Amino acid sequence: MKSYFQNFPLFTIKISPLLIGLIVSIYFHSRAFSIGFIIALVIIFLLSTKFVFSRKIYLQIGLGILALLLFSVFFFKSDSSLGRVFIYKISANIYKDNWFYGVGIGEFKHTYMYYQAAYFKLGKFMGKEFLLADNTYFAFNDYFQFIIEMGLVGIFTILLFFAGLYKLVVTTLAKSKSLILLNSIGILLAICFASCFNFILYRPEFQMIAIVCLTIILYYYSINTDLWKKTFMIIVILLTISLYLGVNGLTLDYYLALEKLKEAKELERAGYRMEAMAITKDLEKKLSTDPEYLELTSFIFTNAMMLKEAKKETHKLIEARPSSDAYLRLGHIYELKNEYPEAERAYLMSIDMVPNRFVSRYKLYQFYKSTGQYEKAKMSAKVILNMPIKIPSVIVDQIKSNVKKDIF
Repeated sequence: MKSYFQNFPLFTIKISPLLIGLIVSIYFHSRAFSIGFIIALVIIFLLSTKFVFSRKIYLQIGLGILALLLFSVFFFKSDSSLGRVFIYKISANIYKDNWFYGVGIGEFKHTYMYYQAAYFKLGKFMGKEFLLADNTYFAFNDYFQFIIEMGLVGIFTILLFFAGLYKLVVTTLAKSKSLILLNSIGILLAICFASCFNFILYRPEFQMIAIVCLTIILYYYSINTDLWKKTFMIIVILLTISLYLGVNGLTLDYYLALEKLKEAKELERAGYRMEAMAITKDLEKKLSTDPEYLELTSFIFTNAMMLKEAKKETHKLIEARPSSDAYLRLGHIYELKNEYPEAERAYLMSIDMVPNRFVSRYKLYQFYKSTGQYEKAKMSAKVILNMPIKIPSVIVDQIKSNVKKDIF
């Protein structure tokens, strides 16, 4: 033990990229990656030393990590933690209804907001949950989200992945403990553990980092293996990367289209609506299902009072990324088209999805007032005046003031 700790400074230098990752995570207040890097450092330390620790030491390490998790949950960004708990609660309802087959790969983001709306519509929620609700498209636990999407297949896939990763890491470290290998394993483990508390593996940049780390580990694993095995492994890696890029649409053409979309947004902000509209027309084939593109086209057509096109684009936006904001805009479009039952349903869906938004409730109140539904307008006004405020603002104060003047 003593001889090992004499080499500890050298070990610290070897894993300096992991230590830098931890420092950066702490600096940017990323609890997920801070915990991820701490756990990764502990595991790398245990795997790379030849010293055999007692069960008592392992238990103490485990309890220390558990204490760290509890501290980060209850004493650091507690509101954020409660928000995650609420998301897990709604996600659990989705899993309960779809535990066998799942909702389908990539379908969580199309499903969650409707379950949240159904939960608030029942009215059996706690006061704090009312303020915690927001537009959400991730379960903030990548493994739980994958299980919700894939059902039982997802559970077996995750178990198989971690069993294979454990075997791969242990076998590879028995062959080599190079600087690059240790840090690649550490970074991959940090990403894996951070994914328990945030949406990490669903983001292309972290997916690519994970693939690179896994490729490096597989390279060291293939040391002293047959040539045909090495060749087969390289082919599999190249095919995986190619498939990944294809599925995610990460091509140069797609990147250039996103840059043009940014230009269109800037033109719209500057008041050059026709120029922005012309760019979006050119991008239609490349970005026809992209939520950011649909958000812009829906906004442009609504502001231009091109109601037929606005309705079509807003429905496509809701299909790609349902949100309280999209339903609020859809309600406004229906109201302008004098389609009042559809407008009311859209406004109510907007409120049910995220009930703490004053703007949504004020739009519904104005709708009821303008269409002569005065009893409903009074009920909406009372809700607005008694609602707790999530974030104080001038807009909220103005809404409350306007409603007070109307009913008193």
